[in-house]
Amino acid sequence: MLRLLINQVDRRTVISRKLAGSLTEVFREDQIFRTAIPVNTAFEQAEAAGTTIFQFNPNVSGARAFRDLARELLAVCYRLLGQAPHPGRLAQELRRQQQRVILLAR
Repeated sequence: MLRLLINQVDRRTVISRKLAGSLTEVFREDQIFRTAIPVNTAFEQAEAAGTTIFQFNPNVSGARAFRDLARELLAVCYRLLGQAPHPGRLAQELRRQQQRVILLAR
């Protein structure tokens, strides 16, 4: 297992906060991604429009969370491979992966 991803997070609700808290009590910090994917109606709207969240509205919290997750995932992978993440390389890889996601969504 690489790490757990907490998604469908609605920080406004007590149950969502409790569930996220419970996971952090059971799993170590290095077993859970710091980035959590929030509940966001823009996901549904993008799906209905037949586009990705990045094409539909790249500035909503859900899109920002996925970009943060991509950065975090790349950093974890680089650490596992024994290489320090180079900011320029991370940015280049993120752009490449985002283009790949857009192409797959078409």
